[in-house]
Amino acid sequence: MSWLKYGVALALLFFAVGWRIYTQNESMAKIPPELSFSCTDLSQGCIFQQQNIKVAVSSNVVIKAMQPFQLIIRKQDALDYTPVQVKYEMSAMDMGKNEYRFKKKSENSWVAESMLPFCGSGITEWIALLTFKKADGKNFILRTSFQIQ
Repeated sequence: MSWLKYGVALALLFFAVGWRIYTQNESMAKIPPELSFSCTDLSQGCIFQQQNIKVAVSSNVVIKAMQPFQLIIRKQDALDYTPVQVKYEMSAMDMGKNEYRFKKKSENSWVAESMLPFCGSGITEWIALLTFKKADGKNFILRTSFQIQ
């Protein structure tokens, strides 16, 4: 009789794990290729929360042109994706190639060592395109606008 209890417990465990994997994959499949949010001051940090994704985005300092900074991503959900790179651009002009790779710092934290070029026109609004890779190999992008000093 005790083997029956263990068998039922084991079956329930397998079902629970399988259900968790299935629902997580379903959630990830519904994520559109690009999502947007606004984070005016990255040094204060922002949280993006949509489509079961919850990500904290911040910089280690107030961002200024021609000064290095770290862009920090902290995952705050259990979905299966990782940040790959960040691409910085301006909507009004081409500022060249400004792409940086994320490096894993801890279980749910990644850092991209970054630096933005000087803009002679005085425009201070930038766009960060954060590329993430899902478990199925497909990417999605979080787009955020932000200000520099």
